[in-house]
Amino acid sequence: MIWKPKILIEMKKRGEDLSRHLTQAFDYWVRAVPNKPQYVVLCNFDEFRVYDFNEDINQPQDTLRLEELPERSGPLDFLCPTGERARFRIDREDATRRAAATLSAIYQSLRGKHPGGAESAQRFVLQALVCFFSEDALDAAVLDAYGFSARKDVLRQLLDLNLAVAKVIEEGGEATAPGVPETYGDSADIITPDCIGP
Repeated sequence: MIWKPKILIEMKKRGEDLSRHLTQAFDYWVRAVPNKPQYVVLCNFDEFRVYDFNEDINQPQDTLRLEELPERSGPLDFLCPTGERARFRIDREDATRRAAATLSAIYQSLRGKHPGGAESAQRFVLQALVCFFSEDALDAAVLDAYGFSARKDVLRQLLDLNLAVAKVIEEGGEATAPGVPETYGDSADIITPDCIGP
């Protein structure tokens, strides 16, 4: 369904993996000339992924579940006839500004105090920046490594894992310590000698 220049909605059957259909929605959007819609919504009757194609064509600005709608309709407020602005859970522009200010403050505080000076402080800040951008991939890798589900309460899963490990230790079993697993092999490519010390 398309309502120019407001929204393009791509509906899929219940339970369908929406990530598989972004390309299809994008193809419809590209052909919607003139007056391409600003917003694209992918929906499978359980979940709504709301994209603002004026901001980002790859990542949704917000995702909400059907049961969340009564309390959190902000991502769809742009559909109101009063001309409301969509209110997303995270304002990415504001979050980016705040992250840049934080990284700048960290750099300023470290460059004169760290033995490695400005160069070492800069390297640390750039590594932190890379972590910000790789957060989704890192989250997915960690969830997969621990066998966690993104759809379940991550803190509950982490607590359950810690309780299971504590039980193994109490019963005299062996538990893998934190850090790079021994099975990784040579960890020189992921561990560097520079670090921010006290």
